[in-house]
Amino acid sequence: MILQKRLQGIDLLKCIAIFTIPAQHFFSHQTHFRDAIYDTVSMFIQSVGLEFFLMGVPLFIAITGFLSHQTQPTWAYYRKSLKVLVPYLLISVIYILFRNWHLNESIGIRHGLGMILRFNAIPYAWYVEMWIGLYFLAPFLNILYEGITSRKTSIILIATLYVMSYLTSTVNRHGFQFLPDYWVSISPLASYFIGSHIRKFGTLVPRKRLVVFILVAILAEPIINLLFFPGQVYRFILGTVMLIVPAMAALFLLLYQWNTPKRWLQRMLAAVSNLTLEMYLYCALCDMVLYPFFLQWFQNQSQFGLFFFVIIPLELAATFCIAWITNKAISITHIDRLWQKRK
Repeated sequence: MILQKRLQGIDLLKCIAIFTIPAQHFFSHQTHFRDAIYDTVSMFIQSVGLEFFLMGVPLFIAITGFLSHQTQPTWAYYRKSLKVLVPYLLISVIYILFRNWHLNESIGIRHGLGMILRFNAIPYAWYVEMWIGLYFLAPFLNILYEGITSRKTSIILIATLYVMSYLTSTVNRHGFQFLPDYWVSISPLASYFIGSHIRKFGTLVPRKRLVVFILVAILAEPIINLLFFPGQVYRFILGTVMLIVPAMAALFLLLYQWNTPKRWLQRMLAAVSNLTLEMYLYCALCDMVLYPFFLQWFQNQSQFGLFFFVIIPLELAATFCIAWITNKAISITHIDRLWQKRK
């Protein structure tokens, strides 16, 4: 499969993924969507949006699987992990200083170092902790995947990992256990190999079917709530991943070969794509600033449109600017020489 050097479709997917992170947090962490009564058109629209936004993290992992196909377990490869670890350390220090000075917390050097090592100095840093293990395993996962020579075998592998992780976490709830759940935490491997599969085998599914499947996946839960639980709080009857991860795969297949002749759009997508990690890490910082200011006027969940379409663009713009400054500071101080190829 011949792909362009700069994969515009992947840039687009990364931009969609970074948009879904603050958008998802708007509903799941910052407002009262989960406690609001599900009885209006507004709540239906919000629930459809939330279902779509849940694709974000699995999409990031699938993109990693797509892009990591040529990695080899070399010293140069492991040194490149500093490209993520150094920004994580720097941004963690910024968070600790912010929490000390702005939130009036008392975090000393020893406590702060412990928070960094436990990945809780940044509220959403669990992703970095997961990524570290995935990064170090990637070369060996790729060696194993290279032994798969048929599309059918690849699909069986992904289906097996999906059942062992995403499906199991969905059906084993509310005190019931229908499937062995010891391996639930391997869910990132399922998304990783989805990306590997798309890179190696592409798609045979017509685009219209992909669109229909995505719509069915994000509409199923809202419609179930509308039909069977009107006037109650929103319920994830099908879980938050059972249909969303396959829908993420469909979205990936739909867009990964996308391209545009417009150079300005190419540059804009590439600029955001290159900073998605830093933007992700800065999301919580912007949450701490934006939501206390805006939510003093927030009375009920039906007002989401007045706030969502203001807060999320502001947060994306702010995280991009701060991420760009961080990246530029690392470049000016030549810290990036730690992971760049030496001449």
